[in-house]
Amino acid sequence: MNGGNNLWYIPTSISMLQDGDIDLSEYDPYTSQFQSGEIWLNDMKQDVRLDHSDNQLRNYFPIGTSLLCLPGVWIYNVFNPIAETENPLVVSLNLSKVFASVFAALSVYFLILTLQNLSCSVSISYMLGSIFAFASPIFLSMLDLYGLIVRRYF
Repeated sequence: MNGGNNLWYIPTSISMLQDGDIDLSEYDPYTSQFQSGEIWLNDMKQDVRLDHSDNQLRNYFPIGTSLLCLPGVWIYNVFNPIAETENPLVVSLNLSKVFASVFAALSVYFLILTLQNLSCSVSISYMLGSIFAFASPIFLSMLDLYGLIVRRYF
């Protein structure tokens, strides 16, 4: 599962959407449902990725990524209400894969557009964009999105 610093980006977005704050204390009961090491999380009070000041648990990292993900979380919440799920952390882990894949695909698209605006020919722009997409970890993120779509709908 997910264990990097982005573990709390989507829960922060969900918290902003549902509660209007960035306090993550509401997720503490759900962390006990994971086995040790499954998401690199055993106890939220010991998690170094969280700021423990003012008796609140907040994401230590800037909330810019959470703000970027907020529209997608809102759209997901319209069709599948997160409050009705058994464990919102599982939802956030799956959403983080989707958002990483979408942002990876967008980065390739904008790279190609930038190269075309810098007077590169269309073929060179697509060639360099393809090298960036398929010869880097970006490709794995895009494949993960493809796998999520195929498993869900087919």
